[in-house]
Amino acid sequence: MKNLAFETDRLARLPVLEGIPLGRPISKADHLFLGALRRVAKTGREEIISLSEGEYFEEVLIRLLSDRQLVSIHREKTTEARAIAELHTAKCILDSSSEATLSTDEQGRIIFFSKSAEKLFGRRREQLLGEKVFRFIRDSGDQIREIPFLKSSIGEKRLLNIHKEDGSTLQVTALVRTIRDSHEGADIALVIYSFADHEDQNLIPESAERTIRSLIETLSTVVEVRDPYTAGHQRRVSKLATAIAIEMGLSPDRLDSVREGALLHDIGKISVPTEILSKPGRLTENEWSLIQNHSEAGFRMLERIELPWPISCIVRQHHERLDGSGYPQGLKGREIPFETRIVSVADVFEAIVSHRPYRPAHERLAAITELTQGAGRIYDADVVDCCLSLVNRGFSLD
Repeated sequence: MKNLAFETDRLARLPVLEGIPLGRPISKADHLFLGALRRVAKTGREEIISLSEGEYFEEVLIRLLSDRQLVSIHREKTTEARAIAELHTAKCILDSSSEATLSTDEQGRIIFFSKSAEKLFGRRREQLLGEKVFRFIRDSGDQIREIPFLKSSIGEKRLLNIHKEDGSTLQVTALVRTIRDSHEGADIALVIYSFADHEDQNLIPESAERTIRSLIETLSTVVEVRDPYTAGHQRRVSKLATAIAIEMGLSPDRLDSVREGALLHDIGKISVPTEILSKPGRLTENEWSLIQNHSEAGFRMLERIELPWPISCIVRQHHERLDGSGYPQGLKGREIPFETRIVSVADVFEAIVSHRPYRPAHERLAAITELTQGAGRIYDADVVDCCLSLVNRGFSLD
């Protein structure tokens, strides 16, 4: 940084270029500098100007020092100017690419948003810069938990759900990378999201989705054919669970997970002998063990099928309970996904009020009592409240 002092009255009388001792030709920067000196000498208002000469850049602050003098303070900005130019070039390159890209800081605030990302998200970058990325992107595998900050710079492929401005949800594959740098003694970390070939990223075109739904409907009837006593059970559970999910404001993709997961939640009963499923008397210990295994069996049937919703997890976990008393994994609390908690409550309510080989149907009061007593302990309290609210308003399973 350098300072130069000038007498204002003498400067006002000088020709434009007089008083600048240079051993080189007069440049455009010299003209700009002296012009700024004369303006400040005349008006008394300080100015900040940027000057460049080849690869050299500096910022100059010019202000009055006294009634007779002004001072210019010069600060070199070559490195900063190059960085800004490089950043501008990088943004231009990213904006011209068909690959949608965005980046966030360590707090998850969006700091860059490409033009292709605007198209993918259906939102203008001005709407998103400075906003938390978790408002618009959720991990497809666990939509309740925010996407964790990655420790690796190599990057990971993630299946993500993008929530668009029109309320729709798009499932895409993204490469998520963390970049760490040291700047002025502080560690800075950025997260980069790259959505390659996003025009083809909608993994469930409408025609394919219709086919998948039809297959799920067909599979759901297989159990009912083998077990006439529970005919319609999965459909009724799906109807109630879907109504709860709608009432609780779940997003469309999570709503689909609940609906389709409930339709198949007992698919594992295909592996249970028919005589056990329809046995009117009390089950033996071995028979009960076979019944309990239906959750795991259903999961094994579905886990290798590439479905657009986490249905296999719902099938496996719909008998888990918040206090860990459920099966097959003994999960507790938030280890049980919210969608599964909805299906569990709907399953319990429908099972109590419907006829079974070993007992007649109970009154709704019995189901209400069971859920009320277990709310917050073995069943999700919010889900129970919503379920019972629907029942009290006249919801019908038929």
